[in-house]
Amino acid sequence: MAERLAATDEVLTSGRGLTFGTTLEVALKLEETCLRPVRGLSYADLKHGPIAIVDHDLATVLVAAPAGPTLPGLLELAETIRAKGSPVLGIGGDDRFRAACDLTLPGPELGEELAPLALVIPAQLMVERLARRLGLDPDAPRGLRKVTQTD
Repeated sequence: MAERLAATDEVLTSGRGLTFGTTLEVALKLEETCLRPVRGLSYADLKHGPIAIVDHDLATVLVAAPAGPTLPGLLELAETIRAKGSPVLGIGGDDRFRAACDLTLPGPELGEELAPLALVIPAQLMVERLARRLGLDPDAPRGLRKVTQTD
């Protein structure tokens, strides 16, 4: 997955429901640690207009709980994105979701309520591997400081 992401500058992340916060965290970590501009969109928002940006130049990362009401929609989205030529990189999900993705990272076998908390771990490991592949130090991202000051 890190190799596939290293080959593109265009990345989109998407999820829905309780995993949407995790989806945005994945986008943020890719931006901060790997210096990749990433767009994080909910499944619902992506399907209404922004789906037009999906093509073979863009890598798509989908984040899914192993079960729950949003999983069928994310499975459908994976198939749609794949048909548009974008590599689909999945984190979590079930067997059907993983089969619809080009590459996957397994997630925890937790209910939809807890899965978002643990799904961030395989994502962070992927980001660490990508940063190292790009010659970046994931432990000292450019622009981040230990102390946050606000005006």
